[in-house]
Amino acid sequence: MSAESTLDDPRQSFVGGRADILAVLQGRAEALMVEYDQASAAVASVFLGSDGDAARAVCAPGETVEDLVADGPLAEAVGAGLAAARGGAFHAVELETQADTGPSWSRLVLTPRYKGHGRLRGFSLMLQNVTEARRGALDLTVARERLAAILNNAADGVVVIDAEGRIEEVNAAAARIFGWPEAELPGQPVTCLMDAPYSNFHAERVDRYIATGVSGILNVGPRPLPARRRDGSLTAIELSIGEVWIAGQRKFIGVCREVGERLRHQEELREANRVLAATIHDLRRVRDDLHARKQAADTLAAATEAARKQAEAASLAKSRFLAKASHELRTPLNGILALAEVLCAKVEPGEARELADVVARSSRDLVVLLNEVLDLSSLELGAVTLKSAPFSLSDLVGQAAAVWSVAAGAKGLDFRHQAPERDVRVLGDRARLTQILSNLLGNAVKFTSRGLVELSAQTEAHEAGFVTVRLVVSDTGPGIDEDVRARLFEPFVHAGAPTLQRQAGAGLGLSICRELVDLMGGRVWADAVGGGARMTVEVELPIAPAEAAADPAAVAVAPAPDDALTVLVADDHPVNRQVMGVLLERLGLPHAFAEDGVEAVE
Repeated sequence: MSAESTLDDPRQSFVGGRADILAVLQGRAEALMVEYDQASAAVASVFLGSDGDAARAVCAPGETVEDLVADGPLAEAVGAGLAAARGGAFHAVELETQADTGPSWSRLVLTPRYKGHGRLRGFSLMLQNVTEARRGALDLTVARERLAAILNNAADGVVVIDAEGRIEEVNAAAARIFGWPEAELPGQPVTCLMDAPYSNFHAERVDRYIATGVSGILNVGPRPLPARRRDGSLTAIELSIGEVWIAGQRKFIGVCREVGERLRHQEELREANRVLAATIHDLRRVRDDLHARKQAADTLAAATEAARKQAEAASLAKSRFLAKASHELRTPLNGILALAEVLCAKVEPGEARELADVVARSSRDLVVLLNEVLDLSSLELGAVTLKSAPFSLSDLVGQAAAVWSVAAGAKGLDFRHQAPERDVRVLGDRARLTQILSNLLGNAVKFTSRGLVELSAQTEAHEAGFVTVRLVVSDTGPGIDEDVRARLFEPFVHAGAPTLQRQAGAGLGLSICRELVDLMGGRVWADAVGGGARMTVEVELPIAPAEAAADPAAVAVAPAPDDALTVLVADDHPVNRQVMGVLLERLGLPHAFAEDGVEAVE
């Protein structure tokens, strides 16, 4: 094309302005085909897109190749292509240009054309827009990379298998599960991943499926199977297989995951559930047994409660009867004792005197027994009320020692007593404490044949105005058996040898001591010491307030006896009146009787 060509020239749109070439480069046309003649280097024919007439209208034959392109990348590509084509070689190159809608790609192909005997006749130039294909290839590349990233980062293994049963592709998870390098698995038969008997029948089952379409594993949920690793070991997997068609070819895609740890956990859970179920069964059986036992215990408790109430009622009736009977028996016994003592005083020594002494001793024993029965019954009924009056502990110990030292001396026993180092006046029931000491000292003297009986008292003061009093009676008697000591303070229990037990009373003295000490809020216990026994009483008593000095003017003076006075005896029991009469006659006192208070007043 000459330099004088203008834009009005119809060829300018194709040659000078290269409109058709730009249309291809910018994606507005599909392709441009130009054929050249080697001899003249002129354009033989032009084809643009699918509209050949339009191309011929703007391009006249006879144009040279250099007339079609100007300087720039396209000119360089055409020049290189022409050089290759003239040398008989095929030349192709892709060019990138920038269009309004973004980058576009064109493919330039220069092909030599030969005539007979292999002589170069010319060549053809084809310029084709490949933007859509290039973009499709890029999209496909991105899709492949995305899919590869997903598969290689998936926790589940993926295996692609062809219709012949060979592995085409695996991901990293599958290679890890089966213990193979990822690059070595493609091309391997899928049976290398199977354990017998699955590997033995795999080909047969695949053929049957292809022939009949029947399969027991395709397109179903995951199922647990054993899988063989490359080293021959087995691992438990969960496998699901699906059938797909890729480029008209049948493929099978298997998705698997290792479930050995999960199966172990499930088995452990099942075992734990079995143990739990057995434990629940045992617990229910224990519960039922406990329920039955509770019902039995409730029944027994109800029967026991009824028996207890019945026993308490019987015990209460017994105590009331004993209290009543003892009270009623005490009066005639006191009469017998008094009359026997009078007979002993009046009768001369001899057989009659001895008989009277026997009656007196027996009466005294009966009075002591009745007093003990009456005291124990009163304690069981809760009818005993302690008195509170000031007294001296030293006097208490001294008077008890004075009484029982005589009895000990009569048996040839030594008797010692020790009062508190510092005398303390306390508030309490002196009579009941004296009764406790008398019972303990009486037993010590009674059961000791030789040696010593000792009484001691100790005190321990407290800041709160109380003092702990500890009274101890010890002896050198036969001691206390170990099996008896725990129940020594129960009613009717005796300690010592059978011969000594026959000398004992009813066995109520120590029981009365315990009841009285409990009533005082204290405690009493027995110990075996050496060859004897030791009884200890411990009570806490309040310290008596200091007493004011006695006023001499307030001291009462007893009147002188008057011989003209007569003693009036008022008693509703005739035996008591008779006994009092005998005693008053021995004293030489005049007396009179009344059966009750009304008669005495009258």
